[in-house]
Amino acid sequence: MGHIQKRTEKSKRTGKTTTAWQARYSAPDGRERSKRFDRKVDAENWLGTNGADIARGRWIDPAAGRIKFADWSEQWKGTLTGLRPSTRVRDLDYLDRYLLPTFGQIALSSIDHMAVASWLAGLTTTGPTPWWDPIEQPDRKRKPISPATAVKALQILRKILATAVRAGKITSTPATRLTVPESSAPKCGSWAPPKLTSWLCRSARAIKHWFSSPLMAGFGSVNSPAYAAAASTSSKVG
Repeated sequence: MGHIQKRTEKSKRTGKTTTAWQARYSAPDGRERSKRFDRKVDAENWLGTNGADIARGRWIDPAAGRIKFADWSEQWKGTLTGLRPSTRVRDLDYLDRYLLPTFGQIALSSIDHMAVASWLAGLTTTGPTPWWDPIEQPDRKRKPISPATAVKALQILRKILATAVRAGKITSTPATRLTVPESSAPKCGSWAPPKLTSWLCRSARAIKHWFSSPLMAGFGSVNSPAYAAAASTSSKVG
């Protein structure tokens, strides 16, 4: 059961009187939690939120979420089992490149939905936060990554935050209900004049169709019937 106490203090230096509201409640771990607010309504909302979490069995010690993302990701690495060596190397590389530069020094509880959405949008527009040393590589510029790479980076972030939820560090993951923006990189000759762009697009579609056709699939092996037929025809012509 929580309660709120009004506290009035007078400054010895200025003589000004200030009023604050001290909210307290007993947590499931038996310890009392308290927080001070300038407005009574904020104290009431804080008590209401924690009371509801306790009633639903979803209360988490606020101190648990203060662990930094970089520190938690080190613990998460220990949960990576059953992966192919190449997959593990790729995931850890994505972590170093695309996640730690943005979230590394932020507490888990401070990573909200807007922070994740902004990070995700930036990956395919301005490019990821530099993971290289700008002093050692002053001429290196940020570049957008492909939507497919952004999706994989998001999947890794979700895995890390999901383990934090299961471990009782945060109540829920903010990395949900997100859409990966399409890449702003030029496509299909968009850099060229209109007529050339149209020709490039038609050519690209024709080449793709040709290589995906059954005929080309048959030429995939020298032992295929298509290859044998072509070789026979060639020998007769010769």
